[in-house]
Amino acid sequence: MNDATLEAYYSKLADAVDIPLILYNMPSYSGINMSVSVVSKLSTHKNIFGIKDTSNSINQTFNYHLETKGNGFDVLAGNNSLNLRRK
Repeated sequence: MNDATLEAYYSKLADAVDIPLILYNMPSYSGINMSVSVVSKLSTHKNIFGIKDTSNSINQTFNYHLETKGNGFDVLAGNNSLNLRRK
């Protein structure tokens, strides 16, 4: 699955519901790692408010944080000691 397909899937899902969604990046189980670019684009969607990342890459988790600054988007790491939250 490429980035455009993944972005379209989550956008369509978020458009179809009236509840806030959180993305869940779990590449060890899904076989797909959500790129920072896709997450950055999805972070601007009104129904998508965050991501939980279990990629075990602090660099990727931190890049999600950097790329979504100012969007009211929460970034949670799979390891609770690495969770990042903006106020």
